[in-house]
Amino acid sequence: MTNQIDVHDLPKEQVKVVQEFVNFLRGRIKKKSIKAKGKKTVAFKSWPLGVKGKLTRKEMYDYL
Repeated sequence: MTNQIDVHDLPKEQVKVVQEFVNFLRGRIKKKSIKAKGKKTVAFKSWPLGVKGKLTRKEMYDYL
C-alpha cells in the first residue's frame, strides 16, 4: 500500500478537501487509540441458565 493519493487532475479546492478529510481521519484514529489506552475493560457477569424464548415486559416486572 502506498502513502500517496493521486489527485493530479483535481482542482486545488478539491485537493484541499481531500487533505482535510485525511487529517480528520488521522486525528480520529489518534483519539481512539488514546481512549483505548486509558480505558479499562469491564467484564459483565452473565446468567448461567439463560432464557429460552422471549420475555414480555409484564413477565419481567411482574413482581413489582
